[in-house]
Amino acid sequence: MKRALMHTFMLILLATTVVGCGQAAAPKEEPVQAEASQTRKVQDAKGEVEIPAHPKRIADISGASEELLILGHTPVATANTDSYDHEKPSLYVRDKLKDSKIVGFYMMDTINIEAVMSAEPDLIIMNARQEKIYEQLKKIAPVVVLKNSLEQWRERFTEVGTILGQEQDVQKWLADYDAKAKKIGEQIKAKSGNESFSIFLAHKKGPYLLGSEGAGSVLYDDLGLPKPATSPDTKEKTMVLLTLEGITTINPDRIVLLHPEGGEQAYKDSAVWQGLKAYKNGKIYYLPANPYYNQAYMPIGKELLLDTLEQTLNQ
Repeated sequence: MKRALMHTFMLILLATTVVGCGQAAAPKEEPVQAEASQTRKVQDAKGEVEIPAHPKRIADISGASEELLILGHTPVATANTDSYDHEKPSLYVRDKLKDSKIVGFYMMDTINIEAVMSAEPDLIIMNARQEKIYEQLKKIAPVVVLKNSLEQWRERFTEVGTILGQEQDVQKWLADYDAKAKKIGEQIKAKSGNESFSIFLAHKKGPYLLGSEGAGSVLYDDLGLPKPATSPDTKEKTMVLLTLEGITTINPDRIVLLHPEGGEQAYKDSAVWQGLKAYKNGKIYYLPANPYYNQAYMPIGKELLLDTLEQTLNQ
């Protein structure tokens, strides 16, 4: 009898313990559910928009996928594809975006909406260029339209950080980038002395002198390298189309030439090019336009370009 009573008591105690454990586990789930239901309001190019407080599945068609990667968000869908091959991300970030669905090219005004939908995003980031598909995208998930263009990369990065509540992370990355660029720039200037630098893009129309954006901005603004005194003003210009003869009037001490595959040979064979002092002194540096021209507009690409220029210009 005592044994039966003890057995019954143990069953009751066990049942109470199980129920107690089940009741104790419930509060642990509540914050997760509450977090999932939380939203926050942010300002975008269209005004105020309500988005998830902690988005987990971001589809980026704006071209800001590198900013998202830096901030710890791998997009479920991306339009950060190579300008020479819209089916794949640029080689230098291909591994980082290997799990992201390719939905188009961020410079186009439309993308594969069905592919975006199949990625099941909880937030979509787009740029103003894609205005005509805005209403369609809104039917899939909350949409944020970035105010800043690709060329305004610092403001754009800061905007993405604000949207995600990660302003301090952005400021730290930018500070680290600027410190790295300053250090590399000082090293190059210590070796080059008072020599001037110019960076050109070889194009079928002629050589473009790069200026206020992309690789030109990295060279002059970030590294702080000096231009020739005779250089055209590119402070407010993306690039200036010249002729080979026009380059002789600038005649920089050092030249960086970004060129399409095989496109550098026509320059090397030119008597005008061979007459430049940079050529005569062996201070012309040839870099492929793919990937360096395009990656110079993106934060991860810019940092990698700093490394390349450090190695190249310190030769």
